[in-house]
Formats: sequence, C-alpha cells, structure tokens
Amino acid sequence: MLPLLPMLGVLPKAISTIARIVGPGKGNKLKDAADALSEFTGDVKANRIPPEQMAELEQAMMKHESEMKRLDVEERKNARELIREEGRSEDPWVRRARPTFLWLMYLVLFWNFIVLGTWQFFKTGAPISQPPINFPQELYYLFGTAFVGYTGFRSLDKKTGNSSGGGMLSSLFKR
Repeated sequence: MLPLLPMLGVLPKAISTIARIVGPGKGNKLKDAADALSEFTGDVKANRIPPEQMAELEQAMMKHESEMKRLDVEERKNARELIREEGRSEDPWVRRARPTFLWLMYLVLFWNFIVLGTWQFFKTGAPISQPPINFPQELYYLFGTAFVGYTGFRSLDKKTGNSSGGGMLSSLFKR
C-alpha cells in the first residue's frame, strides 16, 4: 500500500477549506479537485483500484522519491560550491562575512552588558540584576556556536598551516 495513504484522507478536507477561503471561481475548481481526490481516496481504501493501476501508482511514487533524493544531493552540492565561491571571491565583504558576524555579536553583547549596564548603574546607583535587553536563550546558543566554531577552525587552520586557500573549513566540503 502507499506510504502516503493516511495523508490522502486529510488532503481533500484541506483543499476544500482552501476552496472556501478563495471563494467562487477558482474555489469551485479547487472544490471539484477535492471531490475527485476524495473519490480516489475512497477507491484506494476500498481496494476498488485495479492492481495494475496500483502498481503503476506505487512505481510513480518510487520514481518521485528517487527524484527528490537526487534533487537533495544536487542542492547540497550547490551549497558546497557556493561556500567555495565565497572563499574565492575578490570582494572583501563577501570573504569577511563570517568574521563580520562575530564582530556584530561582540558589538551586541558589549552594548547590552557593558554600555547599557554602566548607564543603568550610574542612573540607579545599583548593579544590574538583569540585562537591559533580554535576548532569547537560543540567540546566546547561536553566538556561542558561531564563536567557538569559527575561532576553533581558524586556530586549527593556523596551527596546521592551512590558513590560505580556504583552510580546514573548505576541506570539510571537498568531495
């Protein structure tokens, strides 16, 4: 049986809801499509579809899944190529995008804890009990991960002598 069969029962209802939102005209066409899909779903559940058509449908699903896997591999390959191209760029802003992000992180943290904290101390005369701007905890995780990851790989590149030509980070993406 098809792995997406449970979803087929929900899809006609979702399309009907969209048809009501869209209104007359295109909504009527969506409603007709939802009715046809609902009828097809009923046929599949009641085993009224001939085995030949069911095999053809399953083969189309397998072909679709393999095509999606191929597209995923291609997308990853393109992402690696984009990272390599950024490293070879002549534009200093493109090459320095990652260090610029770190400097931005430093600026945000300096502003929040040093500048605003000092200002609050002189304004109220008491040390800060809570940071002036409460950032979400995930933002600190992002800052920490970016800082440790970038500086760690950069230090390793310098230690091993790979600081030119993309270094350790680009060697991770070479295939």
